[in-house]
Amino acid sequence: MDLTECPFLADAEGRRLCGASSHKMVPSDLAFENYCSTEDHYRCPMMLAQLLAAGRKASSYLTNKQRSV
Repeated sequence: MDLTECPFLADAEGRRLCGASSHKMVPSDLAFENYCSTEDHYRCPMMLAQLLAAGRKASSYLTNKQRSV
């Protein structure tokens, strides 16, 4: 994988799949050119949503763990 490519980008049977999408969508050519294949993948709305959701889950887990102590 090229270091400029999005870490959530996967190749399945010749199709580019967005692993940041909850539905494993195929990014449009424009989205691929603007986000997936460049260093600007950190500006991708799908990747940002995935990272925010992961942060919320981790925060919720830590909050619940502190309550049980």
